[in-house]
Amino acid sequence: MVRARCLGLVAVFVAAFAGAARAAVYDVGPGQPLANVGDVPWESLGPGDTVNIHWRPTPYREKWVISRAGTAAQPITVRGIPDASGNLPVVSGDGATTRLALDYTNEQRGLVKIGTASPNVLPQYIVVENLELRSAKPGYTFTDDAGNAGVAYAANAAAIYVERGQHLVIRGCKLHDAGNGLFIGIYGGDTQDVLVEGNHLWDNGNAGSAFEHNNYTAAVGIVFQYNRFGPLCAGCNGNALKDRSIGTVVRYNWIESGNRQLDLVDAEDDPSLVADPRYRDAWVYGNVLVEPDGAGNSQIVHYGGDSGDPSIYRKGTLHLYENTVVSTRTGNTTLLRLSTNDERADVRNNVVYVTATGSRLAMLDSAGQLTLRANWLKAGWVASHSGLTGTIATPVPNVTGASPGFVDEGGQDFRLQSGSACRDAGTTLEASALPAHAVVREYAKHQGGAVRPADASLDIGAYEFASGATPASTATPTPSAAPTPPATRTATATPTRTPTPSRTATVTPAPGATATGGATPTPAPEDCGNCRDDDLDGDADRADGDCAAPADGGGLGIAGDAGAALARCAAGVRKAGVRYGARRVARTQKCIAAATRCVQRRPDDASCLTRAAVACAKARAAFGADEASLAGGIAKACVAVADADLRADRGLGFAAEDAPCVEEGAGAPVSVAAMAACVQRGYACRADELSAFEAPRAAELLALAGQDLGAFPCLATGADGGGAGVDDAVRARALERCGSALRSATAKFARGKAKAVARCLRTVEDCLFVDGVAAAPCLDAARAACAKAIGALTRPGTGIEATLAAAVTGGCAGASIADVLAPAGLGYGVLSSTCAALGVPALDSPAALGACVVRQHECRVEQWLERATPRLRELIDLGGTPLP
Repeated sequence: MVRARCLGLVAVFVAAFAGAARAAVYDVGPGQPLANVGDVPWESLGPGDTVNIHWRPTPYREKWVISRAGTAAQPITVRGIPDASGNLPVVSGDGATTRLALDYTNEQRGLVKIGTASPNVLPQYIVVENLELRSAKPGYTFTDDAGNAGVAYAANAAAIYVERGQHLVIRGCKLHDAGNGLFIGIYGGDTQDVLVEGNHLWDNGNAGSAFEHNNYTAAVGIVFQYNRFGPLCAGCNGNALKDRSIGTVVRYNWIESGNRQLDLVDAEDDPSLVADPRYRDAWVYGNVLVEPDGAGNSQIVHYGGDSGDPSIYRKGTLHLYENTVVSTRTGNTTLLRLSTNDERADVRNNVVYVTATGSRLAMLDSAGQLTLRANWLKAGWVASHSGLTGTIATPVPNVTGASPGFVDEGGQDFRLQSGSACRDAGTTLEASALPAHAVVREYAKHQGGAVRPADASLDIGAYEFASGATPASTATPTPSAAPTPPATRTATATPTRTPTPSRTATVTPAPGATATGGATPTPAPEDCGNCRDDDLDGDADRADGDCAAPADGGGLGIAGDAGAALARCAAGVRKAGVRYGARRVARTQKCIAAATRCVQRRPDDASCLTRAAVACAKARAAFGADEASLAGGIAKACVAVADADLRADRGLGFAAEDAPCVEEGAGAPVSVAAMAACVQRGYACRADELSAFEAPRAAELLALAGQDLGAFPCLATGADGGGAGVDDAVRARALERCGSALRSATAKFARGKAKAVARCLRTVEDCLFVDGVAAAPCLDAARAACAKAIGALTRPGTGIEATLAAAVTGGCAGASIADVLAPAGLGYGVLSSTCAALGVPALDSPAALGACVVRQHECRVEQWLERATPRLRELIDLGGTPLP
């Protein structure tokens, strides 16, 4: 029986290797193996296949269909490769030809179609990214798949037309000059799990028509984030974002103009789907909604239905919170139209500002049940301009005033000034919003995202006040009632075990140094992933009871063949994850280093940044291959693991990662493939956070090198030197040596710590997944192994920590500490408070810098391991040697 099982596993591995070997890369463009998009065998793409369409000076005038299936581990990816300046390759529908080997329906409906074709396969796990797709509407013609020229596009043609498909990602694209920029049909429920991220949609629609939009979508599960929606074409009367989906989430977008900014209406295409409970909730948060003067309808958001059949209207709750709404209309502005009195809206912590007098602002068109909590509203606002037939309740008072206190209203910088009445004036979020819909990010101009700063209380609006915002005097607003209570960012969870106390480092300042910040810090709600004890209760991040409790199997495991499979899987996930994370950091830092050389040593050489952009584009182009390698490694290691064992407390414990995975934009880890996606997102986020710590100017330098920061969603904004360097060749070289030492030493540290901890974990897992329990004598041997492995981290003089600190101290010894801290230098001054929270009170020497880097990397690498090993804290406790 054992031999038969082994042979079966061999067959599975052979099949897995055959699938991996099959994956192909098709490069299209000048100097590439394929000259034309039509040379790609679209009709036979398989899992893991990648189509790279390289930029060229003239548009590709070709159209195609994707009707193939990838997998979670190996999606089919169609990717634009930009030029050195970041320009995306352009695909135009004007005169486009179609590959004759394709055979598909509804050709007139789109430039790129995802949906039915021959052979008829349900498209799954498809990624389309970084393409500029345009010119698909009446007035343009194409040649169809039978070779017929002069075929006209339909009025509702789209730049991307999704007829049906599941697990789709549309990212970083520019969609314009089409009937609909993006059209997605629900196809009887076939269309599911769609992410629309970081795109720019504008100039779509048909003149005189209200039936075509920048975005017109319906799916079972759809998320819009980091997109920029601009004005439709001149005389076009459609909406910016119209959606009929089940489970709609609109977060962290910039939505400007349109007949309405948001039109969230009924599922008229398949009324049977309204039975899905997700249909009754739409989540809209963290967005900037801009209404120019004269831009169509005076209503900002419509929620309910427009089919004329109220029985299928949404009749649920619109959750509208932490948005910034700005209207420059000279006439009336209405925040909401709720279709019937059965529609409800919970509206809290929003800025709703009109440049007209306050009486021009109304909350409701007429009907609906509206609840207002702690919004900033223009003083003098009214309930309705057309006669209120619904209800408005205000359980938490709003704040009113003449101006919310934006940094630069005319320049559309809607961050808050230091004197804004919106600061710390927000109320708590709904319990049902947490943790999946906590506001943890912000929109970053344009088509990007950034971590939302955290302090004791929520601010009102899409942006939390940050010290980098320009302070200015603000007129004292008129509060409409008593102040609202402090906001709570995360739901409280009861931990299942006593966490190991985290170590607090003590660093002795250099002689004559003055410690910064002598005041006692004020506790804040615990941020569950920033390496700091925000609420000052002695526990940080996931060790804190306010965060999602880590997995804990109570010292029990699963024995037998299932246990052996779990042990192989656990080791494989850690190995693949650390390799992926290290590669992402290395590629990002390579790009940052190239831009640093330009800024510091060649500030007058414009071609330097152009060359840096080429290097960056090459590094970023490898991200996809790295992700595929991670997914493939995990799939191989975990091929024999049952989903139930993957999630069980006594198994790998991935059920405990549901909330963190969802919060970071991945799905819950309910299968090996979904777990791989969650691990990838977690490692990518930590890698970006490490890059931002090793190079505090990372965001600025990447942008200077022409990179889309949307590709680095967890990268902190950090320091900004305005593109300038220290303006001295000797000092610049010293800073480069310091930066190089940081990169090299931290990379070695990450690999060293990950391997050391993994040796400990594996010995404890051998007890759990061989004996089924962590007990003597197996556990005694495991504890001895853990003491030896983890002792290598802190061994005085020669340990992994000491080696990192010494390398940073030595590499940065020749650099002025003032230059290390300065925005035009390395920019570490922006991290002073972070270092203080990590036990380094003053960044006044290379030794202090090295100590802070050690503390941060100890935490971030541990977070890497925790994403790959949800039972990490339990296993370390069982191993008997706490992590430093």
